[in-house]
Amino acid sequence: MPASARVRARAVYVSVSARRLLASASQSQQHPAQRPSSSSAIQHGRDLDSLRTTLSLAVLNHNPPLAAKVFEQIISIKRTNARSMPTNAPLTRLNTFLKLLALFSPTAFVPDPSLEARIRAMRVMELGLEACGDSLLDHEEFLQPYFLLLNKMERLQSIKSTWDRLVVRAMENGNKAPQLSLTTYNIILRIFGKHGFRAHADEAFEMLSLASYSTDSMESKCHPPDEHSYYYLVSAHANATPPALSSALKILADMTINGSSTPTPAIFTPLIRAAGKSRDLKTMKVLFEMMEEAGMELTSFNFNAAIDAYVKAGDIENALRLLEDWKQRLAKHPNNSPNLTAPATVTYNTLLSACAKEGQMNRGQEILETMAAAGLEITHQTVTSYMDLFKRKAMYNECREAFDMFEKQFGIRKFTEGYNVLLACAGYHGRDVVQLKETYNEMLGRFCKPSLVTFRILVSAYAYVLDFAGIDFVVQEMARFGFTEMDSRIAEKIAVAVVRKAKLGTDDSCRPVVPILIKYLGSSAYRSTKVSNCFLDAHILDFSHESDTSPFDFLAFLSSIGFEDLFADDVSPDSVTLLLLLRFVERNMSRAINRPLETKSELERIRLLCGKAQLDDAAESIYSSVLQTLSEPKK
Repeated sequence: MPASARVRARAVYVSVSARRLLASASQSQQHPAQRPSSSSAIQHGRDLDSLRTTLSLAVLNHNPPLAAKVFEQIISIKRTNARSMPTNAPLTRLNTFLKLLALFSPTAFVPDPSLEARIRAMRVMELGLEACGDSLLDHEEFLQPYFLLLNKMERLQSIKSTWDRLVVRAMENGNKAPQLSLTTYNIILRIFGKHGFRAHADEAFEMLSLASYSTDSMESKCHPPDEHSYYYLVSAHANATPPALSSALKILADMTINGSSTPTPAIFTPLIRAAGKSRDLKTMKVLFEMMEEAGMELTSFNFNAAIDAYVKAGDIENALRLLEDWKQRLAKHPNNSPNLTAPATVTYNTLLSACAKEGQMNRGQEILETMAAAGLEITHQTVTSYMDLFKRKAMYNECREAFDMFEKQFGIRKFTEGYNVLLACAGYHGRDVVQLKETYNEMLGRFCKPSLVTFRILVSAYAYVLDFAGIDFVVQEMARFGFTEMDSRIAEKIAVAVVRKAKLGTDDSCRPVVPILIKYLGSSAYRSTKVSNCFLDAHILDFSHESDTSPFDFLAFLSSIGFEDLFADDVSPDSVTLLLLLRFVERNMSRAINRPLETKSELERIRLLCGKAQLDDAAESIYSSVLQTLSEPKK
């Protein structure tokens, strides 16, 4: 039998065997509360041995979906039947998991992996951490893809907590810093730099320095910080909100004084961008002068950063003036500046976006004509930026004509992002759901696959007009196109619409409110502060709808709705939360209040949980009035 035929036959065997084993293992867990007998323990052991064999074959045949399912079933069996397993038995062998990991790691390094592949890879890595414990953090073949994947999935809190676990583990092992390579440190610093995590970047840079200058007898495997390390550290300060320009400039000064790494033109780019965001035009000019005095050539990246900063500040005039300066420098030294190329499509796209935001349609049309005359590439970003000129004014027909024009004159076929702009024009601004549906059907007819943004736009439009038939349609479409996990923004739009309809409703079709929310969102998933506030509001509406003359017990109400679960983990209450509760208590003041002093203390505790959230004057007045009333003894 040829080798390729043997591989296919083995793959079929693996798939069939795995399905049988998965079905058998699932049946064996139907009564998890019952203590397994010795015979069932033996059977579970056999199942695990068979599943491990199947897992090895799935890895050998490069079948990630099957490998992920089998691995999850192995962990599930061992977790469920932990009492029947030897106490020292690991959930999985470390070497076995690292071999499995090699099948999923590439997902973290691919620029645009599918959402399904990301979720699958993340699930396997999280199960690996559960199975192997923090010992897995000692292996860089796990750490590098794990950090990269967390970054791609915007799991920012997990990024911070994983770094914290790394530091703690290093201390427990008697090291001053995690013993990682410069490559891994730079991956972590790059992520902290991208998101502006100043404190974490400072700590990681310090740990890198300690690890590279280790005085242990064993030679350190980490090299000292390089120019990339400094660039990411500067970026962390420059990308903070608001930009920490002073501390970023100090890092540049320290880098120059220490001489450990020579500043490059690249490191000035985030500094220029931060100066622009801070509208510190004087510092931006000084940075340009510093580069010229040091004999550095201003690069296209430096000019683009400055133009982008002007654009974000709404200063189109200075952005265009800087563009002219760029062109003049090129005209004086056309062949002597390899790092300073002519303004490219990305620069003009930025200016087009600025014109759209500022409503300067004529200037936007001039920029497009300049691009066409210069023979610059017209990209999808160019198309959407130009269409945005009309979208922001709800000019649907003109927006559609622009989309058609790019196809006819520039040969750019219709694409998903362009249809998203059309949908936004009809839905967000025009609020024409009939036109919205027609545009969506046309999009499918042109074989453009909807994206998550597409569904956000559709839900926002239907939620705005409280069209729940439309929302149901979108939810079904999301499932049809493989979006099994609802996006938090979509969840927020739906939650707000459900509560709005309940407040405006004149019949009982929208009550009780909480079950309707659960129908769309589930009882605990997709949580954000906004969604949790909607659940709280829904509970209050349902409570108020019931006729009850018994004494009002605020603490009992909070307990009955699971308030602590609504605002747990990364979800914190805010000023909206507090105001909802204050008005709720205020409305029930006419009834007898059980435990008034405890109610007052609980409101004060929730106020502290809200952190720096500020109440407006009206809310502050309600807060003071309610607390004063609760403090007064009953006559």
